[in-house]
Formats: sequence, C-alpha cells, structure tokens
Amino acid sequence: MYRECLIGELKQRQEKNPRYSLRAFARFLGVSPAYLSLVFNGQKKLSSKQAVRFSEILDLSPTASRKFIKSTIHKNASKTLSVLSRRLVSDSELESMGSWEHYAVLGLANLSVNKANPAWIARKLGISHSRALEIYTRLKQMGFIEEKQGSFYQCSNPLDTAPEIPSSVVRKYHAECLNVAAEALRTISVERRHYSTLTMSVDPKKIEKAKQLIEDFKTSMEELLESGTRGEVYNLQIQLYPLTKG
Repeated sequence: MYRECLIGELKQRQEKNPRYSLRAFARFLGVSPAYLSLVFNGQKKLSSKQAVRFSEILDLSPTASRKFIKSTIHKNASKTLSVLSRRLVSDSELESMGSWEHYAVLGLANLSVNKANPAWIARKLGISHSRALEIYTRLKQMGFIEEKQGSFYQCSNPLDTAPEIPSSVVRKYHAECLNVAAEALRTISVERRHYSTLTMSVDPKKIEKAKQLIEDFKTSMEELLESGTRGEVYNLQIQLYPLTKG
C-alpha cells in the first residue's frame, strides 16, 4: 500500500507540473533518487521508521498515516506496532479516559477548524462548560493535546486499549456510548445518521474471523470519512453479540 501511495502522490504532482521529476520528489522526501526508485520498483522495502517520517512529510490524515505505516510492518513484527498508536494500559489511564467525552474532544482536535475554548467545546458536544473544562484540562495534562494559535490539536498517536482487556472502565465506556447512540436515535434526523440491525443464525467457530472483518471495515471507514475537510465528529458503533444463552 505504501508503494501505491507514494507513486500516486508523485503522479498527482506531475499532473499539476509535468516537469516535476522523481528526483524532485526524492529531494522533497529527504532521500536519494536511487533509493526511491528501488522502493517504487519493489526492490527495497520501506522501513516503518522511514514510513513514519514520510507520513509526516506528506501530512497524511491520522487514518491514512496508520494504514501507510502498517503496510510496512510484517504481521508478526509486533514490536514495531507501537508507531501506530498510543496504547492505554494502566488502570489510572483507563480511568482518566473512561468517558465518551474525552474521545469526542480528541475528535474535535482533528477538525479542520476548532477553538481552544472550553465554552466552544461545550456547545459543540452539548455538555456543560465545567465538564468541557475538566476534560480539556485533563487531556492537556496527559500530553494528548496542545494549543496553537487559538486552536488545539492531538499531539499523541491515536489511542487504543489492549484487545479484550478485562476492564470495568472499558465496559462502562461502551455502555455510555450505547446510551449516547440511543439518544441520537431519538434526536438526530435520519439524514445525518444510519442505524441498522441484522439477526443471523451463525457458526460460532467463525466469530473470531468476523471480529477481524469488523476491524478491517472500521479501518476502511476511517480512511473514507477522515479524508477531505473534517467538520464534524461522528461515532461508529458495531455490535455483534449472541441472543441465545449458551
């Protein structure tokens, strides 16, 4: 994927300027033309460290950046996956980030236009000013957001938790999101939302594969919706659970 991304970027630049060369693109990326040519031809693999640097130079969106970097990492090379996200592992961190508002404020930090102002955050999310101030202050103290020229942005890698982590905080977070989704069903117009349910008879042995398909779908949806001008924060929730009692 990283190879196609780089080649596509070069083609876009050449469409705007037919005289733009591979040499100029290599100079922009800070590498030699010979090295870039080998990467383009598949004779040299881009390292994850180099991919992180390229994604920053190309100013890729958070989702596109993760996908770009991930494409350089071998499936079993788990030690390099830390470049993709900032994992919440301690109980104190999970407790501090245990409500939907924290992630919504981080979503606001990635909008094309925002204001580093708790009053603005409160209006955008429909929460109290005191709650907005509390969360905004905590995210700054934890080093997840920074201010610049009246706006704020996420300065950490995207946050996640360990798969299947047995935490009451995580369960509480998902329960909160379900409540928010129920409220949105009542108050948000159908043009701005989409709810659907599918009831199936399933082979339980295929549930793990189904989970992976859901994760792949989430990545594709992020890539689609985070491209272009980001002006709103959305939640995507997918629930897969048994109705039968085993």
